[in-house]
Amino acid sequence: MNTRLPLFVNLAGRRVLVVGGGRAAERKLPALLDAGAVVTLIAPEVLESVRRLLHTSPNGELLRRCARVQDVTSDYALFFPLTDDRELNERLSVAARDAKVWVAGSTSPDDADFHLGAVVDRGPVRLAISTSGASPALAGLLAQVLRQLLPESRDGDLTALRRERHLIRSALDTPARRTALVAQAVQFLEDRPQESN
Repeated sequence: MNTRLPLFVNLAGRRVLVVGGGRAAERKLPALLDAGAVVTLIAPEVLESVRRLLHTSPNGELLRRCARVQDVTSDYALFFPLTDDRELNERLSVAARDAKVWVAGSTSPDDADFHLGAVVDRGPVRLAISTSGASPALAGLLAQVLRQLLPESRDGDLTALRRERHLIRSALDTPARRTALVAQAVQFLEDRPQESN
Protein backbone atom coordinates (compact mmCIF):
# COMPACT_ATOMS: atom_id res chain seq x y z
CA MET A 1 0.00 0.00 0.00
CA ASN A 2 1.31 3.46 -0.93
CA THR A 3 0.84 5.80 2.02
CA ARG A 4 1.84 8.92 0.05
CA LEU A 5 -0.96 11.30 -0.92
CA PRO A 6 -0.13 13.50 -3.93
CA LEU A 7 -0.74 17.16 -3.07
CA PHE A 8 -0.35 20.50 -4.78
CA VAL A 9 0.46 22.92 -1.95
CA ASN A 10 0.06 26.70 -2.00
CA LEU A 11 3.38 28.01 -0.66
CA ALA A 12 2.83 31.69 -1.46
CA GLY A 13 4.06 33.63 1.54
CA ARG A 14 4.77 30.48 3.57
CA ARG A 15 8.16 30.21 5.27
CA VAL A 16 10.49 27.37 4.27
CA LEU A 17 13.81 26.47 5.90
CA VAL A 18 16.62 24.97 3.83
CA VAL A 19 19.85 23.84 5.49
CA GLY A 20 22.76 23.25 3.12
CA GLY A 21 24.01 25.26 0.16
CA GLY A 22 25.19 22.59 -2.27
CA ARG A 23 23.81 20.89 -5.38
CA ALA A 24 20.67 19.62 -3.61
CA ALA A 25 19.76 23.19 -2.61
CA GLU A 26 20.55 24.36 -6.14
CA ARG A 27 17.96 21.86 -7.47
CA LYS A 28 15.22 22.61 -4.91
CA LEU A 29 15.41 26.41 -4.62
CA PRO A 30 14.02 27.41 -8.04
CA ALA A 31 10.78 25.48 -7.49
CA LEU A 32 10.36 26.84 -3.95
CA LEU A 33 11.01 30.44 -4.96
CA ASP A 34 8.81 30.15 -8.07
CA ALA A 35 6.01 28.90 -5.82
CA GLY A 36 6.26 32.10 -3.76
CA ALA A 37 7.77 30.50 -0.66
CA VAL A 38 9.76 32.73 1.68
CA VAL A 39 13.00 30.76 1.88
CA THR A 40 15.65 30.99 4.59
CA LEU A 41 18.80 29.05 3.71
CA ILE A 42 21.41 28.37 6.39
CA ALA A 43 24.86 27.13 5.42
CA PRO A 44 28.45 28.19 6.14
CA GLU A 45 29.36 27.73 2.47
CA VAL A 46 27.08 27.97 -0.57
CA LEU A 47 27.49 27.51 -4.29
CA GLU A 48 27.65 30.77 -6.22
CA SER A 49 24.49 29.75 -8.14
CA VAL A 50 22.62 29.27 -4.83
CA ARG A 51 23.83 32.65 -3.53
CA ARG A 52 22.69 34.34 -6.75
CA LEU A 53 19.24 32.69 -6.61
CA LEU A 54 18.69 33.90 -3.06
CA HIS A 55 20.17 37.35 -3.72
CA THR A 56 17.97 38.02 -6.76
CA SER A 57 14.75 36.81 -5.13
CA PRO A 58 12.74 39.12 -2.88
CA ASN A 59 11.76 35.97 -0.92
CA GLY A 60 15.24 34.61 -0.29
CA GLU A 61 17.41 35.00 2.81
CA LEU A 62 20.89 33.56 3.26
CA LEU A 63 22.45 33.01 6.69
CA ARG A 64 26.11 32.01 6.28
CA ARG A 65 26.73 29.90 9.36
CA CYS A 66 26.20 26.39 10.69
CA ALA A 67 22.59 25.49 11.44
CA ARG A 68 21.51 24.92 15.02
CA VAL A 69 18.59 22.94 16.44
CA GLN A 70 16.98 26.16 17.69
CA ASP A 71 16.82 27.44 14.07
CA VAL A 72 14.03 24.97 13.36
CA THR A 73 10.82 26.50 14.71
CA SER A 74 7.11 26.32 14.06
CA ASP A 75 7.46 29.55 12.03
CA TYR A 76 8.30 27.29 9.07
CA ALA A 77 5.88 25.21 7.04
CA LEU A 78 8.51 22.96 5.46
CA PHE A 79 12.08 21.95 6.25
CA PHE A 80 14.69 20.69 3.76
CA PRO A 81 17.73 19.08 5.46
CA LEU A 82 20.21 19.14 2.56
CA THR A 83 23.65 18.93 4.15
CA ASP A 84 26.20 16.15 3.65
CA ASP A 85 26.20 15.63 7.43
CA ARG A 86 23.65 12.86 8.03
CA GLU A 87 23.78 13.26 11.81
CA LEU A 88 23.07 17.01 11.57
CA ASN A 89 20.21 16.36 9.13
CA GLU A 90 18.67 13.86 11.55
CA ARG A 91 19.06 16.13 14.59
CA LEU A 92 17.45 19.05 12.76
CA SER A 93 14.69 16.80 11.40
CA VAL A 94 13.77 15.67 14.92
CA ALA A 95 13.57 19.33 15.99
CA ALA A 96 11.39 20.09 12.96
CA ARG A 97 8.97 17.29 13.75
CA ASP A 98 8.82 18.40 17.39
CA ALA A 99 7.83 21.86 16.05
CA LYS A 100 5.19 20.26 13.76
CA VAL A 101 7.13 21.21 10.61
CA TRP A 102 7.04 18.82 7.64
CA VAL A 103 10.44 17.37 6.76
CA ALA A 104 11.58 16.68 3.19
CA GLY A 105 13.48 13.51 2.42
CA SER A 106 17.20 13.95 2.02
CA THR A 107 19.06 10.84 3.10
CA SER A 108 16.18 8.39 3.39
CA PRO A 109 12.83 8.80 1.58
CA ASP A 110 11.20 6.43 4.08
CA ASP A 111 11.89 8.85 6.94
CA ALA A 112 10.50 11.87 5.09
CA ASP A 113 7.14 13.50 5.62
CA PHE A 114 7.14 14.47 1.94
CA HIS A 115 9.35 14.67 -1.12
CA LEU A 116 9.21 16.66 -4.31
CA GLY A 117 8.51 14.73 -7.48
CA ALA A 118 9.56 15.48 -11.03
CA VAL A 119 7.29 18.15 -12.50
CA VAL A 120 5.93 18.69 -16.00
CA ASP A 121 4.66 22.25 -16.26
CA ARG A 122 2.44 23.32 -19.14
CA GLY A 123 0.86 26.56 -17.96
CA PRO A 124 -1.78 25.84 -15.36
CA VAL A 125 -1.57 22.15 -16.30
CA ARG A 126 0.97 20.56 -13.94
CA LEU A 127 1.86 16.91 -13.58
CA ALA A 128 3.99 15.59 -10.73
CA ILE A 129 5.69 12.21 -11.00
CA SER A 130 6.89 10.22 -8.01
CA THR A 131 8.51 6.87 -7.51
CA SER A 132 8.17 7.30 -3.71
CA GLY A 133 11.88 8.01 -3.58
CA ALA A 134 12.83 4.63 -5.10
CA SER A 135 14.24 6.11 -8.32
CA PRO A 136 14.34 9.88 -8.83
CA ALA A 137 16.14 9.21 -12.12
CA LEU A 138 13.15 7.24 -13.44
CA ALA A 139 10.77 10.02 -12.36
CA GLY A 140 12.97 12.52 -14.23
CA LEU A 141 12.99 10.33 -17.34
CA LEU A 142 9.20 9.99 -17.31
CA ALA A 143 8.87 13.75 -16.91
CA GLN A 144 11.14 14.27 -19.91
CA VAL A 145 8.99 11.95 -22.04
CA LEU A 146 5.77 13.69 -20.96
CA ARG A 147 7.24 17.14 -21.74
CA GLN A 148 7.82 15.95 -25.31
CA LEU A 149 4.32 14.48 -25.61
CA LEU A 150 2.37 17.41 -24.18
CA PRO A 151 2.23 20.62 -26.18
CA GLU A 152 2.90 23.97 -24.56
CA SER A 153 -0.40 25.42 -23.36
CA ARG A 154 -1.60 28.43 -25.25
CA ASP A 155 -2.96 31.12 -22.95
CA GLY A 156 -5.93 31.71 -25.26
CA ASP A 157 -6.97 28.06 -25.08
CA LEU A 158 -6.89 28.01 -21.29
CA THR A 159 -8.69 31.32 -20.99
CA ALA A 160 -11.40 29.99 -23.30
CA LEU A 161 -11.70 26.77 -21.29
CA ARG A 162 -11.93 28.71 -18.02
CA ARG A 163 -14.68 30.96 -19.46
CA GLU A 164 -16.60 27.99 -20.90
CA ARG A 165 -16.31 26.09 -17.63
CA HIS A 166 -17.83 29.02 -15.75
CA LEU A 167 -20.70 29.30 -18.24
CA ILE A 168 -21.35 25.57 -18.15
CA ARG A 169 -21.35 25.44 -14.33
CA SER A 170 -23.91 28.21 -14.14
CA ALA A 171 -26.13 26.80 -16.93
CA LEU A 172 -26.20 23.05 -16.22
CA ASP A 173 -27.54 21.47 -13.09
CA THR A 174 -25.79 18.07 -12.89
CA PRO A 175 -22.09 17.20 -12.70
CA ALA A 176 -22.49 14.52 -15.40
CA ARG A 177 -23.93 17.02 -17.90
CA ARG A 178 -21.22 19.56 -17.07
CA THR A 179 -18.45 16.97 -17.48
CA ALA A 180 -19.76 15.87 -20.88
CA LEU A 181 -19.92 19.43 -22.16
CA VAL A 182 -16.42 20.30 -20.90
CA ALA A 183 -15.11 17.15 -22.62
CA GLN A 184 -16.68 18.38 -25.87
CA ALA A 185 -15.01 21.79 -25.45
CA VAL A 186 -11.61 20.19 -24.88
CA GLN A 187 -12.10 17.97 -27.94
CA PHE A 188 -12.99 21.03 -30.02
CA LEU A 189 -9.72 22.73 -29.01
CA GLU A 190 -7.72 19.58 -29.77
CA ASP A 191 -9.30 19.19 -33.21
CA ARG A 192 -8.61 22.78 -34.31
CA PRO A 193 -5.79 23.22 -36.81
CA GLN A 194 -2.61 24.53 -35.17
CA GLU A 195 -1.66 28.11 -35.95
CA SER A 196 1.31 28.34 -38.24
CA ASN A 197 4.22 30.55 -37.21
